[in-house]
Amino acid sequence: MLKSPISLNYLLKPNIKILHSSKIKSNLLFLLIFCISISPLSAQTVHQYNNPGAVCYSETVFEKKAKNPKGVIVVEVPAADIKFHALNNRYISSGLFSDYNFLYIRVIEKQNNFPLNCYEQIINVNSFVNRIEKSSYYLISEENGFSQNDENSNPQKYEFKIIAAKDMELQQIKDEIEKKTTTTNYFMPIVYTTQEVDAEKMANYKKNFDIGFNYNPFFLTGAKLGIDKTAIGLLGISLKKNTGHTTALVLNLNYSIANKTKTKEKLQTVSRDTINAHALFGADLTFRKYYNNEEPLRYFSSAGLGFYSLIDVKLRRKQTSVSKKNSENQYITLLYDFGLEYRLSPSLKVNAALPLKYYINNGGSGSLNTFGFGVNMGFSYTLNPGNLAKRK
Repeated sequence: MLKSPISLNYLLKPNIKILHSSKIKSNLLFLLIFCISISPLSAQTVHQYNNPGAVCYSETVFEKKAKNPKGVIVVEVPAADIKFHALNNRYISSGLFSDYNFLYIRVIEKQNNFPLNCYEQIINVNSFVNRIEKSSYYLISEENGFSQNDENSNPQKYEFKIIAAKDMELQQIKDEIEKKTTTTNYFMPIVYTTQEVDAEKMANYKKNFDIGFNYNPFFLTGAKLGIDKTAIGLLGISLKKNTGHTTALVLNLNYSIANKTKTKEKLQTVSRDTINAHALFGADLTFRKYYNNEEPLRYFSSAGLGFYSLIDVKLRRKQTSVSKKNSENQYITLLYDFGLEYRLSPSLKVNAALPLKYYINNGGSGSLNTFGFGVNMGFSYTLNPGNLAKRK
């Protein structure tokens, strides 16, 4: 059986039995506390400068009213309640200074009526903490002002600006401040220590472009490229462009040329035999992936393709002459390597890798496909190690 529907009037009609009076009072109290907690007054933070009894013992409130401020209006607070004064003053209520932040200062212990030295100390601290140029502070003096004969009250020795606002209208005060604002910058540039700059450079890999030199003792197996050597020494230049913090493209330009001095010695000592000399040169283009990127010591692996050309020279000494026979082979290479890179400084790195390479004959006399492996040792230099941006 379906129950009878509840009437709309019953839902809209207040149920006195449910809404007990004590519960209403508690709900209203909670609402009042909540409203007070989110009010602007509760957002005020009062800071003390110096200890009670010391000269320049003060209370301060700094309010960020503007998103892109032109400067900071510094207001003397004569009242005991600096929070109340920060909320209720003619500068805020007028709306003329909406593009300025405010620093309210109540000097409790002072030596004269207008203690510029105390204001300077507080402005210095506020400037350092919030990274604001001291020239962006405008101290409004509506009292009798300062004495020219008082050395501590000489406004010429301070970086902040003083507006003698006695008997001035608000619009006049704003016009006076605007005149002094045109050539000032609000934020101070960040000054980094050498350690911070080096740390940033050490962490910055994304935009690096490196040039390096390496030596690679390389061992040949199988057909050995058709030359009579089990191992050759490859010298090379590497160009590396990082494509991200953990990836890079590496171009290696390598060559190996037989020692001419040893070849001449063999020709002089061997009467009737064939002596092989060679010239191997080419390039590899690989894609490299780095791991453990947060540390100066990183390990990596690379894979890519290359193209090499081998000129094989066969020399045979006869009784009265030397005959020479040249042959040239071209190879497409498949390359994989893995190794370590250690950053000695933001720019200088050393590296060691184990390359595995397979030479595939791409034209020439005979099939001379060869597999080889070696040890690649070298160093590289970063041309643009990166720097810290001057940010706000």
